[in-house]
Amino acid sequence: MSELIKMEIVDSLKSLGMSADDKPFINEIVELYFAEVPSLLSKIKAAIDNLDFQTLQVEAHTFKGASANIGAAGVSGICATLEQKAKSAANEGLQDDFKELESLLEVTKTEFDKILSN
Repeated sequence: MSELIKMEIVDSLKSLGMSADDKPFINEIVELYFAEVPSLLSKIKAAIDNLDFQTLQVEAHTFKGASANIGAAGVSGICATLEQKAKSAANEGLQDDFKELESLLEVTKTEFDKILSN
């Protein structure tokens, strides 16, 4: 598995400074990301359950990009796997991949909480 969080991206986001409400900009970005997670997970889960490969491809691609933008490399990687499987309409292992995505999100959230509290 690739690294969980790409610190060079996190450091770059930290360098953006403060937002309008005197909160570090990276904190706002990460909060927005995790606020969208339940919706994205729901769409991906429904697409997997219904073998809707077109929706799975779009939602996995969206989640992959959002994750890469904040440095969540592990999540981005499993989303890339889901996207590739959707492109080839391969349903083998999708449920396991989804469970891995959920697990990676929990660990990633914990790690971001630690990073942003420093």
